[in-house]
Amino acid sequence: PDLSLFPCFEPAMSNIAYGITLTATSGLCTTALLALTKVLQQQELPYYRLSGVGLFVMMFTILYWLVWIEKIPFPRPPLLKWVLLRGLFGVGQTPAFLAVRAGAPVGDVTTLTSTNIAVAALLGRLLLGERFTVVQGLALICSLLGAVLVCRPSFIFPSDAEEVPMHAYLMALGAGFSRACVYLTVRKAPEVHSLWFTV
Repeated sequence: PDLSLFPCFEPAMSNIAYGITLTATSGLCTTALLALTKVLQQQELPYYRLSGVGLFVMMFTILYWLVWIEKIPFPRPPLLKWVLLRGLFGVGQTPAFLAVRAGAPVGDVTTLTSTNIAVAALLGRLLLGERFTVVQGLALICSLLGAVLVCRPSFIFPSDAEEVPMHAYLMALGAGFSRACVYLTVRKAPEVHSLWFTV
């Protein structure tokens, strides 16, 4: 990770600890956004309009910081494709929020999307040639089994409770896969400043 982004962490944290902290923070923020999605739906507020305004404000703020405050150069053309792909896969995480709106519990969606870490490790091995250990393989299996046991899909665990549409679970899994692909695109262009990947 780019330690220059938050220099206050640099003296106290190694790169690995810094990366773990950011990953955990990202997971917490995503869970909070999923819960907020459910609240907005229950309150019958205009979810898509509010989300669009929020994303626009975030994008404008980051661009202002990049271009006018830090004056960080635009990514070079050979690397630009990875920035664009990161944006595409970022949009691919939207189905997680749609899954919540479709009736899937926030906890189930969070569990299914959290499989992205294990999937990213597997894709890193297949596409980037990164080391994939037995422990990581076991983590991948446990992650997928844990997701099934937590979500308890009705086609495996019949129940009298209100059935969640299967497409909601599939959207959550797809969002997790997209997040795993986000990690891969960022790894392919380490020279690009972190904030360009968030615009």
